[in-house]
Amino acid sequence: MSYCLIGGGFPGTGNISANPLFVNQLGDFHINPGSPCVDAGDPTVFPPDARDVDGDPRRWYGGIDIGADEIASAALFGTGDAAGLLEVNGSSDPLAVLPVGSPLTIAVTQPASNPNPARFIVWGQIGHPTTQGEFATPFGNLVFAPFHLQPTVPGLFTLANSFGPDPSAFVPSSPATWTLAHPGLGFPFTFTLQGMVEVGPGPTNTVGITNAVVVEVR
Repeated sequence: MSYCLIGGGFPGTGNISANPLFVNQLGDFHINPGSPCVDAGDPTVFPPDARDVDGDPRRWYGGIDIGADEIASAALFGTGDAAGLLEVNGSSDPLAVLPVGSPLTIAVTQPASNPNPARFIVWGQIGHPTTQGEFATPFGNLVFAPFHLQPTVPGLFTLANSFGPDPSAFVPSSPATWTLAHPGLGFPFTFTLQGMVEVGPGPTNTVGITNAVVVEVR
């Protein structure tokens, strides 16, 4: 027996003895972000596309959690009408696992709540997000800090920005629906994308945070 949490301890690789910090020990056995189970599981036991008991990806934070539940933050799924608008290869699933060299398509779809072409921005971070890296905004939480607010932090970047001219953006863009097609990366690489999009035509409270997508090229 290995990579298990066992009260009182038990010999074996990766075994730990600690309070698992369940959401509710009387019946809700999902783990909290501060649980010692987070990222303490066996990193070799699951395939890249494995899912937990709720159907959530096992690898979106990089490590594997001990137990049947993989920690999941609401920030991964976006807010309101912006949820699900960011897609990789036609899917808004929070984890996209692609073979090296396979085509990559990134898209921001038009929100149904906005009758006008929606402007947007897509930020990125090299690597997986972390449970400690969430960044709060007035419109919802991001799984990492946006480049425009922390431009000196290594690994952060802006992929596209249709709100206006932006010399930091990697590629030009126009309002949604917008698509970027890439022939494929020729080397293993992991990055995370998340954005902000206009979800309504009014002058205030019209912006929402999109879902996040972790892209693993392997």
